Amino acid sequence: MNGDNGYEGLAAVKRFVALDNNKRDLKNMLAEVQTDLNAAHDAVLAYFESHAQEGLSQIKIMSRTVSLRRDLRASAKNVETLAEYKDTAFLVKSTVNANTLGAWVREQDAGPDGMPVLPEAVRNAINVTEQFSVRVTKT
Repeated sequence: MNGDNGYEGLAAVKRFVALDNNKRDLKNMLAEVQTDLNAAHDAVLAYFESHAQEGLSQIKIMSRTVSLRRDLRASAKNVETLAEYKDTAFLVKSTVNANTLGAWVREQDAGPDGMPVLPEAVRNAINVTEQFSVRVTKT
């Protein structure tokens, strides 16, 4: 035992087990917090949606800023049409890269509803959806 009587090694083993138990407890607690956060996220999103007419997009509360983040997502509906259109042909390989397609869609001019206006040639070949999520930043 390298010159010790085993007590120091045994203490290290006990410490290791205690830390492992603590880690397991924290993981369980984190899972519970995440479940609660997911439920609260939906409620906060609904709150922002119910106050959208008033222009509410952020709230400062408890030294944090809670705000909405809008993400536009795009997916190909008709790859052949995308391959034929000159401005989107570069997106099409043997598959369409969803991240690149989404970036291209976000670069298009927005219409009065805030959604991108796609060229007529590919309008029916791309699905565009909005996804909102709640963000919290320290103020």
